[in-house]
Amino acid sequence: MEAVELSVLAGDKKVTDALNSISDHGGSGVVATSEDAVHVIGVDELLQALRTKGDVALTDVKPSAGDAPQVSVTPMFANQPLESAKMAVVGNLTSKTANLLRTSVTLCRCTRDPTHVWLPDELSQAGRCNLDGAPVDCR
Repeated sequence: MEAVELSVLAGDKKVTDALNSISDHGGSGVVATSEDAVHVIGVDELLQALRTKGDVALTDVKPSAGDAPQVSVTPMFANQPLESAKMAVVGNLTSKTANLLRTSVTLCRCTRDPTHVWLPDELSQAGRCNLDGAPVDCR
């Protein structure tokens, strides 16, 4: 079993907040906390939620079932509550899931509408948003 470091966000934060955190801190997922649960949500689930539900709270995003039952999440600093942590160690992951989560992704955001977010290989036309044709900023 392996572990990765991911950003921690409160469950009331929006999908776009999580995508910004992924861009800023690397990896391809986040830890979402709420009063009754902790979930690891991958970039694919975030993008799917954004496209089907809009910029909803992370508590409204369905995490993948992959390693969910066995995952352990602890704050980076031992004396810090998870809810106030900026980063956490997600453990008990399979090698495949750990490799996916630790791999940084490039996200392409529409310059006209920041809720239009794409992975580079999803763009129908390089450098252009699939929905409105506006330029995209990839980073």
